[in-house]
Amino acid sequence: MAHLRGRHPLQSLLDQRTEVDDTAGHGSSWAARGGDATGIHHCKAHRGISGRGARRALNNPQRTSIHQANPTTRAAHPSPRSYGALAPHVPPPATGHNADMKVLLGVTGGIAIYKACELVRRLREGGHEVQVVMTEAAQRFVTPMTFEVLSGRPVGVSLWEGKDPSIEHIRLARWPDVIAVAPATANTLGRLAHGLAEDLLSTVVLASRADVPVVIAPAMNTAMWDNPLVRRNIEMLAAVDGGRRYRFVEPAEKTLACGESGIGALADEPRILAAIADAGRS
Repeated sequence: MAHLRGRHPLQSLLDQRTEVDDTAGHGSSWAARGGDATGIHHCKAHRGISGRGARRALNNPQRTSIHQANPTTRAAHPSPRSYGALAPHVPPPATGHNADMKVLLGVTGGIAIYKACELVRRLREGGHEVQVVMTEAAQRFVTPMTFEVLSGRPVGVSLWEGKDPSIEHIRLARWPDVIAVAPATANTLGRLAHGLAEDLLSTVVLASRADVPVVIAPAMNTAMWDNPLVRRNIEMLAAVDGGRRYRFVEPAEKTLACGESGIGALADEPRILAAIADAGRS
């Protein structure tokens, strides 16, 4: 029993075995290991057991490391350390029919506008061209310069700016394969539903061809989202051309910027990007 009063002479060898195993990665769960004694001994070995437990581990090396016994497990269940910390998901470049789309992104005035910056970046990384058109209210949250840098194109901000304002909205309306409005405020939904052309964005959408899909991602307070008038505007737009013209990405339910909880937050970027890609394939 002398080994109980100090470090067992075999413990150093055991620590070396488990240290090598740890650097290889052991992200698989006990269930992934089959839920048997192999996984239990593996866990005990990493806790640095001593005495009879150490001798059993050394006498049966196949039970010391699940990765040595089954090397495919490590590949199927990599260590969490092998992933980047909170690495953003970047979709692969688009291929097929909707590769290299021209996307006109309409940005309206809401606190969720910061997510539109990420949408532009992700679309560009996917190999698409992006033309941003901002409402006057949107420019109170983010400057046009931000979107100009992200998109690599001049940003449309007004019907009355530009070298040839009389045809600027027609030029923009003929350019895209897909139009997306994100975030879309209740005010913008009302304009689009009733065919009002009061600013550059609503005029461009109204002047676009009927075969150009429009993806709309609303963002607003829950009470506004539930308002019967807003719901009616959404229903009017969704009914155009059997739902093929205007396609909605419904907002998420969470705590909003105003402090209230409910439905109204702008949908996550992957959902909006998927809707844009789907619209480009149609």
